[in-house]
Amino acid sequence: MKLLTTIFAITATACLINIANAQSLQQQKNGKLQIGVNMHHTDAGYKDYDNNITVVPTFFYDNSSIYARGNQLGYNFIKNNRNELSVLVQYGGGNYDSDNAKGAFKMLEERDASVFAGVSYMNITPYGAFRGQAMSDVMDKSGGTIGKLEYLARLNTGNLTVYPSVGVQWQNDDFNNYYYGVSKKEADKTGIHQYSTDSSLHPYAGLRANYDFNQDWGLFFNQKVAYNPDEVYDSPMVDSRVNLSTTLGMLYAF
Repeated sequence: MKLLTTIFAITATACLINIANAQSLQQQKNGKLQIGVNMHHTDAGYKDYDNNITVVPTFFYDNSSIYARGNQLGYNFIKNNRNELSVLVQYGGGNYDSDNAKGAFKMLEERDASVFAGVSYMNITPYGAFRGQAMSDVMDKSGGTIGKLEYLARLNTGNLTVYPSVGVQWQNDDFNNYYYGVSKKEADKTGIHQYSTDSSLHPYAGLRANYDFNQDWGLFFNQKVAYNPDEVYDSPMVDSRVNLSTTLGMLYAF
C-alpha cells in the first residue's frame, strides 16, 4: 500500500506541473500506422507463482474514426477537442497458467485471458481528461464485467511525452471468482480451501511514456500499479496487495 500511495503522490504532482497541456490528449497522429514489438510482464499477486515475460507484436493506428492501441481496437462515434465516445474490443482480463505455479497450486485449473467489448467516454477539460469505460467478457471465459473511472494528463519534454493517470477499476463477482476463486472441485483435489468472493474496487496509478528517436522510430513504456482489496487478497491464490503490469516496446512508423 505504501508503494501505491507513493506512486499516486508522484502522479498527482506530475499532473499539476503541466496541466495546461491536458487538452492535447489524442494519442496518435491521424492516419499514422506504427508497428513494433513489446515485452510485457504482469504480476497479479498470485501465491507461489512464476510470472513470465511475454514478447508479442503490436501496432498503433488512428484515423479519427477507427483506432488500434496495442491490445485494443475501437471505433469513435464522437472525437473532437472536448469529447471522445467509442465502442471497443480488448484482449485481457488476466491469466493463470498452472504450469507456472508451485506445489498444490499446480493442480488448479487454468484461468485464461479473454476478449472484452464495451464503451468508452472521455471528457477533455483545461484541468485534464476524465474517462469512463465499461466492458464485458464476450468469450464468456469468466462472464465478468469491469468498469473504470480515471483521470489522465499529458506532459511534453522535447521528444518525450508522458501520460500519468490515476483511477479506480470495478470488477464484478464473476470476474473475481474466475481469476481468484477456488471451486469445491479444486479444493477437494488440491487441499486448498474453497473460496468465493464478491465484486471489488481497485485503485490504481499508471504512467505511459513515448520517446521518439526520430520521425520513424520510437520507444514506449507502460507501468500500472493497482491495489488488491480484501475481496481478492483474501483468496488462497493471492499473497500480495499489489498488482503490477509493465510493458516496454519499440515502434516503427510508416
